[in-house]
Amino acid sequence: MVIEKSEIHRQKVYRCALIDGYSCVNKKTYETIDIPSLENKIFPGYWKWLSNMKLTQYSNKWNCINYSETFKVFSDIYHVSNTKSKADSIAIGTIKYISESRAENNTPGHHSINVGLISQDDKIKPIFIEPQTCSIIDLKEKEIRTIYMFNI
Repeated sequence: MVIEKSEIHRQKVYRCALIDGYSCVNKKTYETIDIPSLENKIFPGYWKWLSNMKLTQYSNKWNCINYSETFKVFSDIYHVSNTKSKADSIAIGTIKYISESRAENNTPGHHSINVGLISQDDKIKPIFIEPQTCSIIDLKEKEIRTIYMFNI
């Protein structure tokens, strides 16, 4: 489903970042993601891509920001190369927030992950993606309120 930039502006995840931090929506139209494509094509392709470059281990040189930014880039590449959508981009972006339990060490602190927009029950809803584990995760309401950067 193709959505307009204005639909992203109405998302709570976007409004959190806009109120307290930095937000950017830089395309006019976005293709929502479907979870089967995410789980069966994008996740495996992304992990293979990282594996080929020997970048699957977290380190100070390769941290959560690197994972989330490259997941966004890989998703854009997938959208351009593998879909017939006329949308300008895929609806996957990056967020920064205060996590209660970061993937790399299960401690609280600043963290960067990905957000994707899906179409469900005729509504646009966000899902949160942990690119270090290629999984969909749940954010608690209080974590959502700490989002200080949103870029899609």
